[in-house]
Amino acid sequence: VQAGLSGDRPTVLLMGGGLGLGDMEATLAALEQVQLRLSVLVVAGHNAALEERARARAAHSHHAISVRGYTHDVPVLMRAADLLITKPGALTISEAFAAGLPLLLHDPIPGPETENAVYATRCGAAVWLHPGERMAPAVEDILTHRLPAMRRAARDCAREEAAQRVAEILTEMLQRK
Repeated sequence: VQAGLSGDRPTVLLMGGGLGLGDMEATLAALEQVQLRLSVLVVAGHNAALEERARARAAHSHHAISVRGYTHDVPVLMRAADLLITKPGALTISEAFAAGLPLLLHDPIPGPETENAVYATRCGAAVWLHPGERMAPAVEDILTHRLPAMRRAARDCAREEAAQRVAEILTEMLQRK
């Protein structure tokens, strides 16, 4: 099975960027309330303390939890996952869209991350978990009822031509000088 995960369970990927930001420990605790048996992949980034605590939690979980530190294999992990739980950073959102990966978003930093959460939610690729909302019911709803539509929406949100368009705009700007 790709990425070292159990193939008979839905796979949830937890990411918090290279620094392992976001309260992933609280996310792992909340996932214990999910009745579905999950494969959970935690990418702790350069956060060794988080990696150690996540491994300790994995030993007592009813889910199959795999923990990694910093990795360059994010595209592979995203293709292996059914759902990404993360903060709505621009690069992470873009990679998820390119992979057709549905998102459960939490704790955006005011400003660009909030705008990312609004965009991803409006296009149907994400559910934005607001303070006070419980994660377990949202995860179960997405995994049991919404995955196909959210996958399509994520792929539709991807702007495959974006890099080409940026290059064209920059070329036009340089030619005007």
